[in-house]
Amino acid sequence: MAGAAVGGYLAGRSDPVEAAESCAEIRKTVFDMGAEVQAAESSETANLIRTQMTMVLQNPDCFPARVRADAQTAMGSADQQAAAKALCDASDHRWWEC
Repeated sequence: MAGAAVGGYLAGRSDPVEAAESCAEIRKTVFDMGAEVQAAESSETANLIRTQMTMVLQNPDCFPARVRADAQTAMGSADQQAAAKALCDASDHRWWEC
């Protein structure tokens, strides 16, 4: 059963393999946005980071609780460093590679 985007969430994930593939796509999109953040004008950076954090928060099946908590903190404080840490924690990278 294919998932449908509903309010930022993927609905209809009945197949664990399909859900894992969907999460892989979501995670890749979030992490690929990191390059956009690095290249963005400072006025665009906050919006891009908010978009990344929103994607983390709206897809709880794809990210561990610690990452979602860091994302929520970053959203509340508009702290770019906290957002970067949350994305690093969610990635497969070691902390020194982020």
